[in-house]
Amino acid sequence: MAQEKGYFEEQSLNIEFEFFRTGDSMIAPLSLRQLDVGVGKTGPALFNAINMGLDVGVFAGLAQQMNGIGGAPLLVRTDLFESGVVTAPGCCRYAILSTT
Repeated sequence: MAQEKGYFEEQSLNIEFEFFRTGDSMIAPLSLRQLDVGVGKTGPALFNAINMGLDVGVFAGLAQQMNGIGGAPLLVRTDLFESGVVTAPGCCRYAILSTT
């Protein structure tokens, strides 16, 4: 919706979207630096990837839900977070973003 309404262009953001069927399927491309940011669930696949030392982690919640209903976290590569490139949602001028 934001892209369709021109919000990214208005903020001089160059966003490339990649669509995946599940959040779990984003983990490998994130860890291989083929994606910069992904939106998906926290679950076993993500925790296993972190436990294996892959370059992924949870950055921030993306959605606010009613009490008792989960939201979708914003996933970002560790190097982008630790280097300060990604410090908050909306801080990137260019990113490869994926969503399910």
